[in-house]
Amino acid sequence: MFVRPAEEINKLYNKSASFVNEFIGDNLNSKLASIKTPSVDIKAIIEIDNSIAFSLNINGYKIEYNVSGNTLNGHFTPLVDKRLELELVIYKNLIEVC
Repeated sequence: MFVRPAEEINKLYNKSASFVNEFIGDNLNSKLASIKTPSVDIKAIIEIDNSIAFSLNINGYKIEYNVSGNTLNGHFTPLVDKRLELELVIYKNLIEVC
């Protein structure tokens, strides 16, 4: 069983941004920081090649993945075929990670 936000959530958004083939780091975090909105719905497929850990900062929320421990913000989240698939729903002071 998987938790997924309702499909209707897409109707709430009127702007979008897309990042393809980006390396996680200061450059991507700067691009994410330039998105100024209290509501964000992010769908990400992150391919892990030779990283120990990485983090993203989205609307002040730090999302950290530890590759050696397979943990996302301290919660066991295994990779599937060296990939991490996430959906992050952020609204002001609330975050849901699916």
